[in-house]
Amino acid sequence: MKGNIFHGFLNFFDCQFGETVYFSNNTLLKGCNLLGNKGEGYEIIFDNGIIQKGNIGRLDLE
Repeated sequence: MKGNIFHGFLNFFDCQFGETVYFSNNTLLKGCNLLGNKGEGYEIIFDNGIIQKGNIGRLDLE
């Protein structure tokens, strides 16, 4: 995802990504949980990592 503006909360619930995730230059007005929910059974899993840069807004909400 690149160069988006999200006006509401962006919910990544119980996701597993098999390839590298690229998340850059996005604006999240109400945040998201892409990097949140640590230690929970529904924490996001990145098998090959995440590359994120230049985002505005919180990515670690629960």
